Amino acid sequence: MIFCGKERCIPIITDGFTYIAVLVFFSSLFVMMEKSKEWAILRIMPAVVLIYVVSMVFCTLGAWDMAATKPIYRELSPVLTHGMIFTMLLRCDVRKIFRIGPRMLLAFFSASVTIMAGIVVAFLLLKDQLGSSAWMALGALSGSWIGGYDNIAEIQATLNIPEIDMSGAFIVDSINYTIWVLSLLWLITFAPRFNRWNKADTTKLDAVSQDLQEDDAKRQEKSSFPHIFLILGTAFLVTAIAANIGPLLYIVFPFFTKSIWTILFIALFGIIAAFSPLGRISGSSEVANVMLYSLIALIASRTSLLQFGDAPLWVLAGFIILGTHLLLMLLIARIFKLDMFTLCISSIANIGGAASAPIVASIYSGPLVPIGIVMAIIGHIIATPLGIWLAGFLKMLL
Repeated sequence: MIFCGKERCIPIITDGFTYIAVLVFFSSLFVMMEKSKEWAILRIMPAVVLIYVVSMVFCTLGAWDMAATKPIYRELSPVLTHGMIFTMLLRCDVRKIFRIGPRMLLAFFSASVTIMAGIVVAFLLLKDQLGSSAWMALGALSGSWIGGYDNIAEIQATLNIPEIDMSGAFIVDSINYTIWVLSLLWLITFAPRFNRWNKADTTKLDAVSQDLQEDDAKRQEKSSFPHIFLILGTAFLVTAIAANIGPLLYIVFPFFTKSIWTILFIALFGIIAAFSPLGRISGSSEVANVMLYSLIALIASRTSLLQFGDAPLWVLAGFIILGTHLLLMLLIARIFKLDMFTLCISSIANIGGAASAPIVASIYSGPLVPIGIVMAIIGHIIATPLGIWLAGFLKMLL
């Protein structure tokens, strides 16, 4: 995917529009292939996973110039995320969703604790190899893997961690996170089999999901061009308003970050709109899915597998953290008979935050997206103090 001369390799794509066009084209192609049911690979690898893998491969092969395409990525990624959240919430009755709250909270906080346990294990095994400042960097990493990128920045500022000491943590937060999202997107497709094996009680979850799907079916039978156009236009308008309101809310109420205030505004607007005439017309699912699959391709397109070689010990530490987290979560799931959706959404709400939780939730059931959003917001609230505490605990283990 690159033109190579004697001195250097030149990426094929050096402008933002072509970069986006290629990602959207291949995403739509894989979705179409999955619908045709004629491609054997899509029987074992859903379109969403194939999109993720192919985007990473393109990035690894240098198909596009990372620096030249970065501006459009940074501009478009939040637009798609916020627009997707709004359109998905149009299909949701949050009153029904909160009926499954207690088990979700148990799983969410279990995920937070097991991630912290994984960081402690990784630190004990590799502290001599990761450097003298690893306790600070891993503490900051926990902020991102319980809350989000805003939290890692807050912890870095609080602990005065030099940028050079954060390089390994940033690589883990990029490549290990991407591999984990890909794994969860694949694992959640095995939910029925896992739930039967684990004897998970999904009665309440299934009932809520069924109720929401029946509500969805009561909308006008066929989506039409005016409906889709109206939903798309409203989603973009709400996203634009939220991008301006979020920073203003942060100035008045600085206990949340700008991005969280933006998401809260969009979520509130989406919940209210779900009970309006806009929520009763069809087309929101189609619009949300276009944004969803485009966003998946966009996120994966920034991860090169060559990063494995940049800081191999830090990447190893990331896999130790995730491995510990996985084993402990499976143990907790066995004890409390938790289902696959609850496990996956709890994990990604911690590790991926508000940008990734709706993606994983929607693959299982679109109407359950608010669960991922609520969990991600809780993670943002608790992540900074927990990360600072964990950094202090790791320092004691030196």
